[in-house]
Amino acid sequence: TRTPARPVWYGPVMAIASLTTVCLATTLVGWWLLASGTVDRFGPRILQMAVESTSDMGLVVDDVRVVGDRRTKSGDISAKSANIYGHNILLVDIAMLRADLESLPWVRSAAIRRLLPDTLLLEIVEREPFALWRDGPGSVELIDRSGEVIEVADLEPFSRLPVVSGNGARTRAADLFAALMEEADLARRVSGVELVDGRRWNIFLE
Repeated sequence: TRTPARPVWYGPVMAIASLTTVCLATTLVGWWLLASGTVDRFGPRILQMAVESTSDMGLVVDDVRVVGDRRTKSGDISAKSANIYGHNILLVDIAMLRADLESLPWVRSAAIRRLLPDTLLLEIVEREPFALWRDGPGSVELIDRSGEVIEVADLEPFSRLPVVSGNGARTRAADLFAALMEEADLARRVSGVELVDGRRWNIFLE
């Protein structure tokens, strides 16, 4: 006699049943470990064993690669990442490292990826210099398109950028320049703009 063929739905249903059983068993075991206090007693030791085991397998930071760092000094990046070499790559605090990188003057955002077994990839998006912000006599700072100040010591390399002044102008200048770009010949001659009383612009031409 031939064994009857199994219905088409048999395989998927059994797979779902098996997965459900495993999830239920895992949940019950986890609940028991917490309720019995086993995690409190042995959790740190189990974690330490896991760290030692993965480190012995070579999962430690041996190389840090950086992309997107055109203006950010390599020394500044190295200073932020120097203390992670030799640490277990699975335990590197990605959020803290990202916050440290984004505190650098030129870094607008940073993303960090683990390239197992031993490499961290730091992907940096830098701010783009947009204009010089004059906030009162003798006070000039470099800003990006959003109006955020880029803290640099030497403004000489950016001396040909237009000067923005006036209360509120720092965050509104990008919209003005976007409108001016519709007249490209005119936009190229703009040396500075001033927002007056928050409602009109004075435009200075070369």
